Amino acid sequence: MNIAKGHNQGSTGAPVAHDRAVWLLSDGRSGSTWFAQLLNFQHRFHVEHEPIHRDFNPRLLDQPLMPFPDDGALESHYLPLFEDILAGHHVTHRFGERRGGNHGLVIRDIHGLLIAPRLLAALPQLQPAIIVRHPAEVAASKLALADWAWFTNVAHYLEDRTVRRELTGLGHLIAAATTPYRRYVIHWAASHRYFFSAVSPRSLPIIRYPGTRAEMARGVDQVLAGLGQNHTSQDARFDLAWRSRSATERPPCEAGVFQRAFQRERPSRRDLAFTEKLIDAFGLRWLVPWTAFSDAPVWQPAPLVGPRPAGFGGTLGQPPRAFGF
Repeated sequence: MNIAKGHNQGSTGAPVAHDRAVWLLSDGRSGSTWFAQLLNFQHRFHVEHEPIHRDFNPRLLDQPLMPFPDDGALESHYLPLFEDILAGHHVTHRFGERRGGNHGLVIRDIHGLLIAPRLLAALPQLQPAIIVRHPAEVAASKLALADWAWFTNVAHYLEDRTVRRELTGLGHLIAAATTPYRRYVIHWAASHRYFFSAVSPRSLPIIRYPGTRAEMARGVDQVLAGLGQNHTSQDARFDLAWRSRSATERPPCEAGVFQRAFQRERPSRRDLAFTEKLIDAFGLRWLVPWTAFSDAPVWQPAPLVGPRPAGFGGTLGQPPRAFGF
């Protein structure tokens, strides 16, 4: 199969078109591969993994790792790509999943938050869902996998007119991002803030990762309901998917419990303070109201929608002195 333009064939051999599809959005290292596995616990869906990742899609080899709203390629590259995915003309099996999956489509992307608002407006067939992990844990996980390709060019946020117009005042925060960890956190905050400036949190399921089995089951049921599927996450096959490791998970650590405790990647206290202040500066505390690096997330249940922060679309945050950096 040509990975760039394959065909999802049904029993008749013809491509299978989809009138609805879940578009699972997130930053990298946020649990999206595993959650897609949970969504597809019955193996009824085709999961298209990271179609806009240039390293996995030859159609996008000349495109940036993280597409921005004003890049100009949205109409020429990304919109036709998603039209082909929905029509069944672009199908890949990145992780060697079983063929078939003709009863629905799940698209999983970790680089789509900035172009998602325009694609969602152009393609109402896409039903968005977002999975969110605390940015300190996202950044630490990316650092642990430094040989993977992660977006770090946060200065590009200042070059894109559409994003700059929405996130006025971002410059002094980017100036404080002097390490890879801080650039990962800035990217997390800016991309989520931009996405929710255009997409109402009430309009899509928000899954917070990690979570208990019950919390993940509720998230699966909520997403499946958007596809008109039955709520079947009490199925024994869901438990099997829950216990299975993600295809992108790190190998299990064989060290003892005390050795694992010392090996655990954890940012410095200064970086953690930077992260928490950044969450507040971007008005995203409602999205991640728990403590980073808890064995079980410690947080009070937050509403799916947070208040639109004062100055949303205006000046972000405070001058650098207020951050203490």
